[in-house]
Amino acid sequence: MEEKLAHLDEWWNRDMAAFVTAGFNKTDFAHMTMTSKLIFRRSTLSLFNECKQASVPIIVLSGGIHELIEAAFKILSGTDATQNLDHVRIVSNRFTYNDLPAH
Repeated sequence: MEEKLAHLDEWWNRDMAAFVTAGFNKTDFAHMTMTSKLIFRRSTLSLFNECKQASVPIIVLSGGIHELIEAAFKILSGTDATQNLDHVRIVSNRFTYNDLPAH
């Protein structure tokens, strides 16, 4: 088991190092999402809205990148995700940014 965890840890560190080397910033993640061919399942926004009306919180637990998920929800809601989807909580990997200019 320890050997498998060591391999996972090595993969994770190399993956994060690649992101750091690329110098991505928050704007880059939003742009990636906006230019992707992301498609939500039919009625996803309706489900989110019905949950909000019924005061049912939604928790998205993901091993993905928080910034990409958040940008996707902004596209889904057609506006600022924190406004229309404030009952949705994203629990996932986040980046810590240095104040690098957009490239």
